[in-house]
Amino acid sequence: MINNNKTHWLKSHAPFLSLFPLLLFLAIFVTFGISSCNGGKLTLSPTVAILPAILLAFLWKPRDFSKNLDVFMSGVGHTNILLMCFVFLLSGAFSAVMSSIGGITATVNFALYYIPPHFILPGIFIVSSFISLAMGTSMGTVASVTPIAVGICHTAGVDLPVGIGAVLGGAMFGDNLSIISDTTIAAVQTQGCEMKDKFRMNFFIALPAMIVSVAVLWMYPQTGVIDTVLDFDFIKVLPYIVVLILSLTGVHVYLILIVGIIIGGIIGLLGADYTTVEFTQAIYKGFTTMEEILILSMFIGGLSELIKHQGGMAYLIEKILLLSHKFNHNGKPNKKVGELSIAAMSSIADICTANNTVSILMAGEACRDIAKRYGILPTRAASLLDIFSCVFQGILPYSAQVLLAASISSSNPMDLVGKVHYCYFLGAATLISIMFGLRQK
Repeated sequence: MINNNKTHWLKSHAPFLSLFPLLLFLAIFVTFGISSCNGGKLTLSPTVAILPAILLAFLWKPRDFSKNLDVFMSGVGHTNILLMCFVFLLSGAFSAVMSSIGGITATVNFALYYIPPHFILPGIFIVSSFISLAMGTSMGTVASVTPIAVGICHTAGVDLPVGIGAVLGGAMFGDNLSIISDTTIAAVQTQGCEMKDKFRMNFFIALPAMIVSVAVLWMYPQTGVIDTVLDFDFIKVLPYIVVLILSLTGVHVYLILIVGIIIGGIIGLLGADYTTVEFTQAIYKGFTTMEEILILSMFIGGLSELIKHQGGMAYLIEKILLLSHKFNHNGKPNKKVGELSIAAMSSIADICTANNTVSILMAGEACRDIAKRYGILPTRAASLLDIFSCVFQGILPYSAQVLLAASISSSNPMDLVGKVHYCYFLGAATLISIMFGLRQK
């Protein structure tokens, strides 16, 4: 009888218990991350920290090992995960090639020559925002801007995590607003609204957050003295300029980075002391710098797919729906409750998947039902869905954007997440708009 009761309890709580592997990973990752903060690297590699979580997910249903393995591998090989991994490889190669030809130093000096000395951090944030808005991809923005930001921060004596946080904030600004961003497209399609209407509503929420972010970044001190006479070879800046121009034309991030690598190699080979061997070695070196983040992204994809398959995500969505009903006044739908439910669903989905596009697709249908039930406009629902997925994507220490920025800048992800000011201000601005009924039409 006791065994039967235990079996019944386990079956009834299976979806909830399937979330434990994710909680275990977060506990290990955050614990070791905090212990190694203040400029130190992670004492435990995230790729190792996630292994106990994956093992726990497999042990949850040990008799279904083959099935679990198939599900895990489908998550590892998911199109979004593989696309992301190739961005990692190409961005690593581009950064390494530019570094080998002296392009990063030249670009840093070029940027410092034109950006006012006391506007360094806001300048990084605005440039990152503009590029991301044009490219429609936060990953491409982080890959192209972070190496420049690292050099600028070192030269100007600016706190590196703050500078990289400015890059991440700008990247998420564009990811959330760009009409060619996959998150925007996913939000619009799942909620059934027009792109221009979603942009308009989203923009008036994001604008105050952007202004406050610029003001806060402007107040940060810089200890370095910038030389007013900076030497730079403009031809070595050319690959970055080409990358930025191609970004504005909407070319795919793969092609942008490949073209950047080729142009960087040609410029290096035209010089006196650069050889084909050095060029190929730089590409390989760039690939190797992305090994950890590439493996971790694949592991996260597999773990997320296991959690989804075992009912964890469906359980969370169901509980949010039940909780939202309890807060309705006299049984009547409360629009604030509905909007907060959409925000919670989007946030939790992103925490579980560490992929804002996937989280939007995962929570989109349930959020659309909530919007209809509570009388929330589709444009409003799409904005909330997109905003909160981007907010958490910018501050999760294991999100692809944060990991990529940390890898390029040789930083601890835990040092960065507290410095992505824009994401916090965007979340706060959106919550204020919900509580005071602003921008609902």
